[in-house]
Amino acid sequence: MTGLFLALIAILRAFPDVPFARWLHGHTVQQIASWQRSHFVFAAIFLVLLTAGQGLLALGSYDLMVVFAWDASLWMDGAFVVALLKARRLGAKFHRTPTRSTP
Repeated sequence: MTGLFLALIAILRAFPDVPFARWLHGHTVQQIASWQRSHFVFAAIFLVLLTAGQGLLALGSYDLMVVFAWDASLWMDGAFVVALLKARRLGAKFHRTPTRSTP
């Protein structure tokens, strides 16, 4: 599988004007470039579960693993937003704009 991916990367790098390379670029690189942050979080959690979560896969089905990854990515995204809002609120609390005194 790794050899296949390396061959596809080599085709994309060495022959970018070949129709197959343009098609491959349009269906892989451009699709991934249009992802939002939550998609990357879900993909990262799913890949970790897919590679290291063989015990979870043995306990349940593939669908259970996808649902667990989706739930974890939503939780992490929500925790990230809450942390950013808290940091913004604390920053606004301690940030004071200096005022000019008029003579």
